[in-house]
This record gives sequence, C-alpha cells and structure tokens, in this order.
Amino acid sequence: MESNFIDEMLLEIEEKEQQMELAHADMVLKEISSLQSCISIILEQAEEEKQIIHEWAIQRSAKLTERALLLTPKNSLETEFFAEGRK
Repeated sequence: MESNFIDEMLLEIEEKEQQMELAHADMVLKEISSLQSCISIILEQAEEEKQIIHEWAIQRSAKLTERALLLTPKNSLETEFFAEGRK
C-alpha cells in the first residue's frame, strides 16, 4: 500500500515536472518569436533609412552635377578663355 502511494506521488511529480517543462518551452518559444519580430522591425527601419539616405545622395549629387555643368566651358571660346586664364 505504501509503495502505491509513493508510486502515485512520483507519477504526480513527474506530471508536474512535464507541465513545467512544457510551460517553460512555451515561454521560450514566445520570447524567440518576440525577438524575431524585433529583428524584422529593425531591419525594415534600416532599409527605410537606407532608402532615405540613398535618395538624399542622389539629390545632392544631381545638384552638384548641375553646378559643375554650369561651370564647364560650353564652346571653344569659353575653353580658350579659361585656358588663357590659367597661363
């Protein structure tokens, strides 16, 4: 009779341990999912910021290119004038 009681207690303890292990596993899986969501959000933000920087660089380069074109001699007379100015 005592052995039956001990067996029942051991079985109950094993069941509780298994429940605790499952609860812990669920908690770990939820944490992993949460971390993966955070990673996705960070990567999306980085892509958006990268696009903003890229667009800024294109706009800035276009302005500088336009400025350089304005300063570039357009014909042989201007080229000659600039060449003489360097001498």
